[in-house]
Amino acid sequence: MKRNFLGCFKMDPCDIRDHMFNEIIMGIQKNGGEILSTQMVSTRQSLTTFFLVLYEDNNLFSEINTLLENYKEITKKTTWHQ
Repeated sequence: MKRNFLGCFKMDPCDIRDHMFNEIIMGIQKNGGEILSTQMVSTRQSLTTFFLVLYEDNNLFSEINTLLENYKEITKKTTWHQ
């Protein structure tokens, strides 16, 4: 089943480390997901970075969901679509 993960990072784009995004992508793959596309967009005035991952969940959602729940603290807002 295709799913979206949208993280809204409320911090200066210069403070966001690439390893945060890599951890999300690698975690999805390690837990049976297949990455279909990623996109990152930063706004200038509000210092917000949006990180969107479209992936195919081949593992009944539970392990990937648990992994991505950990990023709610960092992202401040996470949106799930099924």
